Amino acid sequence: MALPNSGPISGSQIASELSVSSTNVSLAGMADTASFSAPDAYSDFYGYSNIPLGLTSALYTQNLSSSTAWDIFQGDNEINLTPYRGKTARLVIHYTNGTSGTSYQGDFQIGSIVYFGTGSFNFQYSLTNWQTSRTNSSTSSYASSTFYTLADGTTSGRWNRRNTSAPPSSGTGLTPDTTVTNSQYYAYTETSGGSMLGYGFWLRSPQVVFPTNTDPSLEFAFAHYGSNVGSMRVYLDIIA
Repeated sequence: MALPNSGPISGSQIASELSVSSTNVSLAGMADTASFSAPDAYSDFYGYSNIPLGLTSALYTQNLSSSTAWDIFQGDNEINLTPYRGKTARLVIHYTNGTSGTSYQGDFQIGSIVYFGTGSFNFQYSLTNWQTSRTNSSTSSYASSTFYTLADGTTSGRWNRRNTSAPPSSGTGLTPDTTVTNSQYYAYTETSGGSMLGYGFWLRSPQVVFPTNTDPSLEFAFAHYGSNVGSMRVYLDIIA
């Protein structure tokens, strides 16, 4: 969590933000850790955050196995979101198709209602600022990837929005379970179209401003049915 923008600020608060020992704290030492220039002052740390901008490391990773039921990902149970209070961020999901099955039987799905920050997004009603990659993208390629608006369809090599029925390939993907997904819409990775073993897909949400006094919410439904499901990773893209 960022340090306050005004008022009293203590050495122990700064040390906590920097993740350094709070015993015998040194203003000069902490200023050097934060890469500040002399002369040193406590006021230099107003609003300071030790969370860098850009994509975080993977906050959650799951190697998937085929399942005939939708699951719920609850970020507040899986991820420590406290350090991100007050940040502006996107939710970023990366899916890697499996490498040892039938390539097209690895479609991965996200339910349309995503609880993120202090509210929710529902891409049943709006695709604004939901974005997907559409080339094979590794987990190290986020900064260099080009993103495109999430759209209806069954286009290979990208996330697509779909309604009511399961993905078109046989033996992969689930029909929405509205008791879990609350909607018949979902986004999915289309893994047909030649061999797409190990193919990587990025999906990112609109950006939100997290609350400063409570942890942000993070919850979504997901499905992973097929002989070639791979792995899911969850990140944040810190904007400000």
